[in-house]
Order: sequence, then C-alpha cells, then structure tokens
Amino acid sequence: MIGVNFSRNLPDTVLTDTVALTKQAFWTAHNYNADSLGTLMNEMTDYYMGLFPSTPLWCSVDYVTFQPNASGQARNYLASIYCNYGVTNYPDRFGLFREDVSGCNPNLSNIATTSHWYLMQQNPCRTGAQMLWSVQDGPSRMNQCGILPNTKAMVLDSAVKKGLALGMRYLEIYGSDITDVSLNSTIQQANNDLIAEGLSCQSITGLNENKSENIFSIFPNPTNNYLTIHFEHNHGTQVQILNPLGILVKEFFMSEPSKIDISDLAKGLYLIYFKTPVHQTIKFIKE
Repeated sequence: MIGVNFSRNLPDTVLTDTVALTKQAFWTAHNYNADSLGTLMNEMTDYYMGLFPSTPLWCSVDYVTFQPNASGQARNYLASIYCNYGVTNYPDRFGLFREDVSGCNPNLSNIATTSHWYLMQQNPCRTGAQMLWSVQDGPSRMNQCGILPNTKAMVLDSAVKKGLALGMRYLEIYGSDITDVSLNSTIQQANNDLIAEGLSCQSITGLNENKSENIFSIFPNPTNNYLTIHFEHNHGTQVQILNPLGILVKEFFMSEPSKIDISDLAKGLYLIYFKTPVHQTIKFIKE
C-alpha cells in the first residue's frame, strides 16, 4: 500500500457547470475529507497485514497540498493518520518511506512540524528513502544548494548522511551510481554506515528483538563461513536466515546447539529468526 501525494496533478478548482462556466473547489466538489480517507487507508493496512502476517509494509509518507485550504489542517495531516495507525498497531512491520532524498533535501535544520519529513524524523529506525536522482548528471539535480566541491562523490555522500541523520535504515541508490567505479568507496562507506545504523537500532522494520527474552546467542559476529548457534532449552527450533529485505535465504531445523555453514551467503547484513514462542531475532554480518 502506498500513501502517495494525493494532490499531485489535481486542480484547486474544477468546472461544475459547463454552460455557466461555474467553478468549485476540488475538495468540496468531490467531498474530500482526510479523516474519512484516513479511516479507509487504515482498513487497507489491516487487510494487508492480515493477508501477509509475516511481511513488512512500507508506506509512502506524503502530503495533500490543498489540505490547509480544505480544512485548515497541516499538509501532513492525512499522512499522520495512517502513519500513526500503522506504527501503533503494527510496530514490528510498519515502515515509512520517502522518494526524494538528495544532497540538499531535506533541510535538516528547518523541518517544519507540518512537513512529511517531520513524520519521518519522529519514527527513526523504521524509515527508508529513495534518492531523488542519480549523481551522473553533473550532479546538478542532486545539488541545488551549492555543495562544494560539486563532485559526484561529495553530493552522494551528503545525501546518504541526510538519510542517516534521520535514522533511516535503508536507502535506494540508483544503479548507475552503484556501477560507477569512481563511487566505489562512497558506496561502500554508505553500506557500512547503514549496517551500523541498523545494528544500533532497538527495532527493525519487519522484525523486533526483545532483549529481556533472548534465549539464543550466536558467535562469532561478524563472521566468515560458519556461525555457531547456542540456545538454552532442550527442544528443537525452526531457524530462518533472511536478508535485509526480509527474503528467506536459508531455513533449517536445529535440535541442539550447532555450527552452521554460511559460506554460500553473500557478504552483508542478515537476520537469523528463531521460530519459538518468543520469536527471537538476531542480526549478524557475513564478511
């Protein structure tokens, strides 16, 4: 489900009488009401979560341009309805997403409470974003505030740092930037910083760790080819290893503490999920 910019490309007024050429405000002509629409969106969230009980839901946080004129409420009012509902009712699986991080956006020193970025700022560790554009164009589109030096590496690094400053755990970077060999070190640093951000978070979109109920432990972490799993009970458990997108990459049953071969996994961050009543999850890095 995506809560997009509902007012994008919608007119402020519409023609309601083609003879008299009478115009009416769009929101009155179509009976727009943020509370009613928010209620419907929350029902969609419930429906999705019921259909896919173990899958995260990423919801775009956006605004309604005409909201202040329609009701006197902030542009992010509708977004606050469905975001607050999702976070409150599905704290382990509801994520917030934006599509326009750049070297200059957002302005971290001036995030208004009426902004969609404010909602992102209030929910760290469950957020992610897409770059506004690649930095292959000069990089003028990603640098409209005069970052110096105006190099691809500097501007991309600035955009990544904005996401990290807002507590984001995921950033979508264009493939043309990832395959640009001149940006290899910048991409690697971004990857390292995002992994560190994730490991410092108490919660992760899709899965939570409950420190007080942990009955499993793993070592070493980070690891290379093998991972030793220890647990404090005498019965077996189903174990799943997932990549950061929540995709299952390995599954097995353990009847006793064991040393697991993970040499076939690519380098990166993974989640190991123990399907017991406490549903414990541990993050680890494959080097």
